[in-house]
Amino acid sequence: MYSNNIKIQLKDFPDDVYILLEDGFRAKFFKTAWKINRSYRHLAKKMGVSAPTMLAWRRNKDGKHYERFISIKNLKKILKFCKDSNNILFDFKTIEKNIKCIRARAGTLKIYDPKLPIVDSVELREVITHLLCDGYASNKKYSTSKYDLTSLEAVKEFKKELSIFGEIPKLKIRQYSAPKPRATLHRLNFPKAITKILCQKFKINFCWDKGRFPDVFFLGDRKLLVAIVRAFLIDEGHIQDLSINFSSNNLKLLNDLKSICFNLDYEPLDIKKGKTCYLLSLSTRSFLKFYKDIISISPLPIIHKQKRLELGLKLLKKRYVHFDVQKEIICLLETKPMTTSELCEKIISRRNNINNHLNILKRKNRVTICSNKVIGKGGEFIWKILP
Repeated sequence: MYSNNIKIQLKDFPDDVYILLEDGFRAKFFKTAWKINRSYRHLAKKMGVSAPTMLAWRRNKDGKHYERFISIKNLKKILKFCKDSNNILFDFKTIEKNIKCIRARAGTLKIYDPKLPIVDSVELREVITHLLCDGYASNKKYSTSKYDLTSLEAVKEFKKELSIFGEIPKLKIRQYSAPKPRATLHRLNFPKAITKILCQKFKINFCWDKGRFPDVFFLGDRKLLVAIVRAFLIDEGHIQDLSINFSSNNLKLLNDLKSICFNLDYEPLDIKKGKTCYLLSLSTRSFLKFYKDIISISPLPIIHKQKRLELGLKLLKKRYVHFDVQKEIICLLETKPMTTSELCEKIISRRNNINNHLNILKRKNRVTICSNKVIGKGGEFIWKILP
């Protein structure tokens, strides 16, 4: 059994993350530090900051009465000048138990009651995978950290997963349309401090063409590896019949995913170059194991992907029984227009089979394609009965 050692502690935070200590602890922390260094003025001089700044850290107020956070960089300086005291107040583990809030330098979104240390989990691995796929988590100055997807439920799940870092009360999911929209996108902006912490701890570059999974992500209990595949499926996956497919413009990241699939004893096929991206598929022999693994965490938040996953299981278990497929299609379309996917789910049949029968019925002038398509989901055609 793999011994899980992933742990994000306060000492792993980058210098440009800021913290606010709990009131009672903060008073004791600074008063003791000042006493060890003769006075607050002497400590300020050693650190190269102004005396008013030192007082503002202690009082949690600046001249305009705003909360005054201290950077990890300056916190480390204080610990350096107090290390010879051997006082437990100046130990990272003691401090991380008394943090009230975390933020980036100019971040308006703050993390309250941080859950430190942050340990390895399904949620941590899914958050990082989502950011590598459909997120924007640049560590550049003035950039905003966000996660976009057409599925509101998937973004809600991502929002819930962020709770592993602590309470983030001002998180809001907003709708917007891209310049050339295929569907409404749902966006969640989240604290830049999370991006900074993850980049520092795992040495990740979240840029779309450079992102790679951390080395430690290739190890772990089965459910932790499955979490990576599940998140990739939500963002960049496609299910058709018994075929599981992943796409990405980042070939190295897709090769990382292939290695993780090997570690899960799936049978990944060779990566192919598609028209617009690279494609990784799993052998249909992997479907049942894949299905059980995904469900062991939870059903997919994207309804149509979950339905296709369930259809695959039904196809796998289905015994062939002869019946008139075209008649069944006509009966279903008489109730309402449907997509090929919906007909597959109702009839429990492979997509190619349904498409073949639809095209035969079209030539017979029994059915036709509606003028409009489904918004999103690849823009599927909608079929209807001809009068």
